[in-house]
Amino acid sequence: MGYGQQDSQELLSYLLDGLHEDLNRVIDKPFVEIKEDDTRPDEVVAEESWNNHLKRNRSRIQELMHGQFKSRLDCPDCKKISITFDPFMMISLPIPTVEYTKFFLYFVFNSHDRIPIKITFNLPSNSSYSEILSKLQEIVKVPKKNIVMGLLKEHKLIEYVEAKVDALYLKEHAGILFAYEVSPTPFDPNYGKKSTQDDSTAVTDEEPTQMETENDEDPSSLIQTLLRVYIQAEAKAFYDSEKTISYTRLVKFEPSDSFKDIHLKIFERMRHHIAKYLDKEKGIKNAIKLDDRSRTTIEKEYSTLFPEDNESAWMYKVHLINSSKEDPRTGKKIPCEICQKAKCTRCLFPYEDTKFESYLEKMKLAPKDIIFELKLASKSVKIDSLSLNQCTEHKSDDNETNPNRNYNIYDCINLFTRKEKLEKDNAWYCSKCKNHKEALKKMEIYKVPPVLILHLKRFKTSKTSSIGPFYWSQGKKITAQIDFPIQGLDLSNYVLGKDKNAIYDLYAVSNHYGGLSGGHYTAYAKNPLNGNWYDFNDSRVSPVKENEIVGAAAYVLFYRKRESPSAEK
Repeated sequence: MGYGQQDSQELLSYLLDGLHEDLNRVIDKPFVEIKEDDTRPDEVVAEESWNNHLKRNRSRIQELMHGQFKSRLDCPDCKKISITFDPFMMISLPIPTVEYTKFFLYFVFNSHDRIPIKITFNLPSNSSYSEILSKLQEIVKVPKKNIVMGLLKEHKLIEYVEAKVDALYLKEHAGILFAYEVSPTPFDPNYGKKSTQDDSTAVTDEEPTQMETENDEDPSSLIQTLLRVYIQAEAKAFYDSEKTISYTRLVKFEPSDSFKDIHLKIFERMRHHIAKYLDKEKGIKNAIKLDDRSRTTIEKEYSTLFPEDNESAWMYKVHLINSSKEDPRTGKKIPCEICQKAKCTRCLFPYEDTKFESYLEKMKLAPKDIIFELKLASKSVKIDSLSLNQCTEHKSDDNETNPNRNYNIYDCINLFTRKEKLEKDNAWYCSKCKNHKEALKKMEIYKVPPVLILHLKRFKTSKTSSIGPFYWSQGKKITAQIDFPIQGLDLSNYVLGKDKNAIYDLYAVSNHYGGLSGGHYTAYAKNPLNGNWYDFNDSRVSPVKENEIVGAAAYVLFYRKRESPSAEK
């Protein structure tokens, strides 16, 4: 070993394993099959697993220091659940750390008088969808329930963001992040009603109910009502191709909507762009009255700008992409309900009173499956004058400035028992899929021992390098102080088994000072005879006050169960 730094936790594991094997009263160890089970009660499987463990392990170390974990793995594909119960001699607890993720999004307002803004966030990587929405709500002053997020590629919305994602996912996932305000328009039944719930600017400080919070956090019901509109420019010449030139617009569908209503809703999304164009290129200032969003006004403006008898005067045309699926009875694609052609890819969307819900039912589609293409007449319209991609940037204060906070041992235990997704290089073999899967894993404590050893995982190693026979690790040490009780560590809420006697008192601490490349170990220990604490530092031993035991150097904690019953045999 020489002068190289050794890990006290690794040394302790090696020492206890060796002592256990030397003291093991089982000489001839029988073969025991490890079974996965999700059908029988936990107590039955746990007891069977524990008895199998005792068939091979019986020593004073086992009696004092062995506990039992419950491990659950969920296959993300076939949904197979694997539950096992495994022994432990030490619990290695992760330390909560705040790692920040920087990402940006574009927010599109429902109102024409608010220009889309680019917002940069700097949030903890594990910030939930709801937490991101809360930050967004603070900035844009739009209620969370009226916001949906999506990822765009080449201006096309390809995926809505679900409530289960976090900040890191949003940064690493392919696509540009957009957030949309989806609130009542002149075509919605509740538009114009003075109600706090329907007012798109009503953001209050009142504490929401649990049901309101859950509804705000899940955008799925709102997403189901949204129609996508891709903004394209027609090809100017035969050698050109059509291009998507602006971000996707969203239109909210109501069951009462007709084809005509959908046209007017799309026009309502384009009104302020057309108004700018007419003002700049044609010198016409009053063709569109932006301060009047009534249905009557919008319908009148549309009829003027899109006359039925003069299609060549239209600034754009709306096509409906045929997203039909196979008819389960015939196995063939359902013919387009508009043109009746089986091989239709897109149709000019008619301006008529046909109910759009009837179209959806016959085509067996949901609103979220629908995609419109708004094709601008690029030969006659100067597209730049429409200002389709106008945007301003929000001055960010980095959203979060103080990542430091105090954690305690219960925070570490909560993190240990939280469900996590396995990484690719640590994938689990699913016996049903016959393949390795990045499963969801959850560890819990089922049985606790009389003597409990808690290891704080302070060292994070990124990679190992070598020169000849010499190896060294690169990484960092987490130096955050973790508060832990000297008396009365209560794990009763974490123990799943029948024995809920899980109150512990501290009797020793292994401390580490320094970093990953070098450091120094000391220990605190309590004298059971006089109740005093002592500091063991190499050859020196000195008294230490109890209020000095808890510190940022604590690495391994040793607890004894209070009023521990006789050790299990």
